[in-house]
Amino acid sequence: MNVTRARSWRRRLGTISIVGDIFVTLLCLLAAFFLRFHSPITPYLTEGHIRHLSQYNIHLLLMVMSLVLFLDLMGVYDMSRMLRFRQLAIRIMKAVSYWSIFYMGLCMLLALSPTISRVFVFFSLILTMAALLIWRFALYHWMRRSSASPWFIERVLVVGWSTEINQLYEGLKRSPFPHYHINGCLLPDPKSNENLPDDLEVLGNYERISSLLEQGDFETVLLCDSNLAPEKVGDLSNLCGRHYVNFKVVASQFQVLLSTLEIESIRGVTVLGAHQLPLERPMNRILKRSVDILGGIIGLCLMVLLTPILAILIKRESKGAIFYSQTRIGLNGEPFRIYKFRSMRPDVVPDPKYAVGLPEDDPRVLHIGRFMRSYNLDELPQFWNILLGDMSLVGPRPERPHNVDQLSQYIPFYNIRHCVKPGLTGWAAINGYRGDSCLESRIRYDLDYLEHWNLWFDAYIMVCTLLKPRFQIKEPQKDD
Repeated sequence: MNVTRARSWRRRLGTISIVGDIFVTLLCLLAAFFLRFHSPITPYLTEGHIRHLSQYNIHLLLMVMSLVLFLDLMGVYDMSRMLRFRQLAIRIMKAVSYWSIFYMGLCMLLALSPTISRVFVFFSLILTMAALLIWRFALYHWMRRSSASPWFIERVLVVGWSTEINQLYEGLKRSPFPHYHINGCLLPDPKSNENLPDDLEVLGNYERISSLLEQGDFETVLLCDSNLAPEKVGDLSNLCGRHYVNFKVVASQFQVLLSTLEIESIRGVTVLGAHQLPLERPMNRILKRSVDILGGIIGLCLMVLLTPILAILIKRESKGAIFYSQTRIGLNGEPFRIYKFRSMRPDVVPDPKYAVGLPEDDPRVLHIGRFMRSYNLDELPQFWNILLGDMSLVGPRPERPHNVDQLSQYIPFYNIRHCVKPGLTGWAAINGYRGDSCLESRIRYDLDYLEHWNLWFDAYIMVCTLLKPRFQIKEPQKDD
């Protein structure tokens, strides 16, 4: 494959994307203008003052320019995202939403004339978002189906091999349209390839790097051999630079929070390390707490309506308290009391066999308790924990102190999940990892949530929780 031609195709595609976005946006703004001022619904929206299109020329120009800027800031023109439509669609919706709010604020701040119509901005938001998604989906479909699709995939040469690269290789194979494709690897000893995938081609040892790059068949060299001497790494980086090949290194020293890695200079020394998580930023904490308070109030109102019914059913089946409290570990490892509707007999003695989760057929669970657990109704009192500030609507599920002490000993990075408040629901929960599910998978999803948090992510998790109240347990642990 001609690498130069492939890069030319990608640059051309980037230009097509920008021009197409401008054209689609302009059409939508024109449609919104005529819908607002020259359509059958206009008399219901205005007092009879019809604006001419020429009066909105400055608005149309600024709106198109600012939207393209927002799309670029959200990474919509990044090739790796253009090949993953789901991620692309989310970023387009974010960019258009932020753009509409920004432009309304800009018009108020600068007092632009004529005054922008809020109905026009609303129509522009809806039409532009829908049209951009349709246009980009059509472009994505063409990229996948056309004869030029191979030009959009970067060919990668791997130097060395590791478990991280093996995971990457398998993930790229499962992807319907990956941005990268591993076309071969080099090993210190080409004969020691017993741990490699069967369909991966070993191209030789490290001495072949120069000749392979001269052939121009690879766009990226990915180094994963942590035993390579620093001077050899520098030589390899320089060699890639001479052949216009991207040089990348697997961050084997950092297994989690990779998106927070940041380079900083400390007294003239360059240091690479994990920076702030999104929820460590003050404004993000304020936004999340505001949503928690609103959600907590709504949840408590729902609990007040259901409490009399659930209380009668609990009392009818088993004498004892309606509510149940237990110590759990929260933010920064601090203990707090969590509240639930009682779902088990009051004389139950804790069984260490069920330290992490209970099986669905546990005989100690009440019939009404099993029903409440199926629809998470037993957790409604936790909205009080949310209002108190002990918990959040979304976050890692809280564990008991004894479990935390045990799990943190053998699960790497376990305690990182305690740098945020535990949640009523979470990213792991909606993916089926709760109860007696695979602990390592639960932690992986929790860390992924911490690393990529934003309000849209929280909203998505809450919507999924409401639409799928019964979560299927995945990968149940086996008793040894």
